[in-house]
Amino acid sequence: MPPSGTHVADPFGDEAADAKIAEAIARIAADGYPGHFQVTRTHVWCANCQSNVSTQDIRWRVIEIVTGLHQMSVVGGIRCPICSERGTATTSLDLLNS
Repeated sequence: MPPSGTHVADPFGDEAADAKIAEAIARIAADGYPGHFQVTRTHVWCANCQSNVSTQDIRWRVIEIVTGLHQMSVVGGIRCPICSERGTATTSLDLLNS
């Protein structure tokens, strides 16, 4: 089960930003990051091995910044340090910087 508090798209209904996020995820996945990760303030959850890894142990390899009406989101390609799965993660810039 993924941890609570994850961010997938702009909660304020910014449809243009949601579309940009989906496009960024598709581009990064096509570049060899097909898996899925979810980000919280302190951990990244790997959908492949179901591990929660400290955000300090994750290195973002591909990053796209998506600007919406209400916030900036980061879409990135990362690799799980436990199972080596490569996939995408999306979070708000505020959460990433905290």
